[in-house]
Amino acid sequence: MREIALYYVNTDSIAGLDIDELMSRERLRRADALGGVKRLSSKAAEVCLCAALMDAGEMPPARYEYAADGSPVLSAPRGVYMSLAHTGSMAACALSEIPVGIDVEAVRRVARGMAQRIAAAWEAVPEGHCAAIRLWTQKEAVIKLRPEGGGTMRSFGVRYPDVVTEDGTVAATLQTLWADGCWQTVAAAEPFGLRAVKLERGDVELMLARARNLRGFCTHDA
Repeated sequence: MREIALYYVNTDSIAGLDIDELMSRERLRRADALGGVKRLSSKAAEVCLCAALMDAGEMPPARYEYAADGSPVLSAPRGVYMSLAHTGSMAACALSEIPVGIDVEAVRRVARGMAQRIAAAWEAVPEGHCAAIRLWTQKEAVIKLRPEGGGTMRSFGVRYPDVVTEDGTVAATLQTLWADGCWQTVAAAEPFGLRAVKLERGDVELMLARARNLRGFCTHDA
């Protein structure tokens, strides 16, 4: 069974840190274009990616190509897939050797009509805000897993941990967890093990120190 690494961080815990140091100019430009809270949470998702890459022996900044839909794809290391998500004060990254999708959402009020638009015609409509947001993350993670053919939220159902079509065919597998008032869901086309890592302020401070030390070493060596 393949393992997917999930790294996540509460943006409040890293307030005031110069996390821009971990990012490429292009990613900074794209994040800064968002403005407001989205700017910080987008950068925090990048921090999660950098943490996952550093644990895999790669140093920041992450190197990207961009898909036709504008989503970032790792250009190095090859054969590694990633997915980023952020909402309010939570950001996350999933990294794997197989294609992966992730979504994270804070629990909030959901109108009955919206809950009905989440569920497939053959699914029960989720009752309550918490259940609706949980299902939302599960559906959105599947769509991000298949950006070119994920369909709409009503085109498939969830029989956790399986994603199913109307005839009952299993189309993907999910793992969902609850942390800091948010639902997070990771989706893949096959069953997987999930290694979840919550980043604390001290972890990010250590990442910044390691990145600075490496840059100083390379400059001195040159």
